[in-house]
Amino acid sequence: EQPRRSTTGVKTVGQTSVPEGQPIPFSLKVTNNGNLPLVDPVISDPPTGADGRPDSTRPNPFSTLRITSAKVSASGLPPVAIELYDPSVTAWVAYDASNAALLERAEGVRAAMNGELAPTKGFTLDLVTQRRSGTPDDVKILNCFTTSADGYVADDPACSPEITTGPTSDAASINKSIMPPQLPTFVPGLPRQYATVELSTLNTGNLSMSTLRLTDSDATFFDAVDF
Repeated sequence: EQPRRSTTGVKTVGQTSVPEGQPIPFSLKVTNNGNLPLVDPVISDPPTGADGRPDSTRPNPFSTLRITSAKVSASGLPPVAIELYDPSVTAWVAYDASNAALLERAEGVRAAMNGELAPTKGFTLDLVTQRRSGTPDDVKILNCFTTSADGYVADDPACSPEITTGPTSDAASINKSIMPPQLPTFVPGLPRQYATVELSTLNTGNLSMSTLRLTDSDATFFDAVDF
């Protein structure tokens, strides 16, 4: 087999509608699917140009979204540092979760490993973002990252599904299921029949639910069954 450097990048997003004030999580995962180790691999969001800065010819999601938190999952691997692109100094700087001003103005994020990423191994950068204040509705956001390493640049960026800013929508659906739907009248001497009742809810809006309570007050149902 010929020596080969190659990676697989996957980017996912928690939801595709972006209202004001709602945390929007992203996950960026890269895996070495070649047969050589990658030396000092870096994943950069958005993709960077030849100068190492965010590529101004590509869409930048952080003109619409601001970063609120970032963390790396890289168990058993060399250390991975998170950096933000700070336009005030036109350079990548160390991520500082306590520096609200830096998080607000950051225009890019990257995770850089100091060491080798062996074949079949990978690491993940998890981000939480929010819509920037003053951003209008109906803005489409294409969010991609690219992978590079010593002597290697991925052929294509990895992109999450397109997301769009929109108005807040708080909505939910509630369902009650009973299985089996019918029970015979109990006959002494025969095995008692049972039904399973399930109450479920689905968040159909674009805001997170909190303090959720389901109450079943169907008096007819409770008069007809024993628990």
